[in-house]
Amino acid sequence: MLIIFFLGNIILNNNLYSQNKSNLKLDVSGFKNSNGTARIIIFNSQTQKGFPDNYDLALDKKIVPIINNKVLFEFKDLPFGEYAITVHHDENNDMKVNKNFFGIPKEGLGCTNDAKGNFGPPSYEQAKVNFRIKNQTYIINIVN
Repeated sequence: MLIIFFLGNIILNNNLYSQNKSNLKLDVSGFKNSNGTARIIIFNSQTQKGFPDNYDLALDKKIVPIINNKVLFEFKDLPFGEYAITVHHDENNDMKVNKNFFGIPKEGLGCTNDAKGNFGPPSYEQAKVNFRIKNQTYIINIVN
């Protein structure tokens, strides 16, 4: 009887834990073309110091193709919580944001909440979203 109780608790706890995860979907548009790839970088409150471009501190990062100037992507089984996501249109696949003489990006960028920085990149606080609904979709618009 005691074994059945413990097994029941384990199953119940696993079900509760899996209910706190879901797929976070991204719908990214505004790419000026489908050249190169999209680099998607996700941060959470523990990795926010790296936002938006320290890939070594990111929670996760993906490189995905751009199809018809658009990207649809899904982070699977992501725990509910606070996240900030940035997308870089790496047109020449050199794995960096190319900038002009004044330090202004020459390739498209976008963040959750369409966050934009003033005289620099947006902050984690500007871009953070609360992922709490199963299969939630966030729209990100690329600024070129």
